[in-house]
Amino acid sequence: MIKCKYCGLENVVSQLFHYARALSFRTGVGLDKFRCGWFDWNDYFEFNPLEVKFKE
Repeated sequence: MIKCKYCGLENVVSQLFHYARALSFRTGVGLDKFRCGWFDWNDYFEFNPLEVKFKE
């Protein structure tokens, strides 16, 4: 099993952010009501999609 610390944190955050944004658009629920999260065998991670900062 691949541990999250080895699978590219930026990819995970980016993908979850886009899922949350799409769900927000389709359901009409504000993005401020969403929390994104994932886990591996040892840890749980969570973030607010409104606080995501993308590199240019």
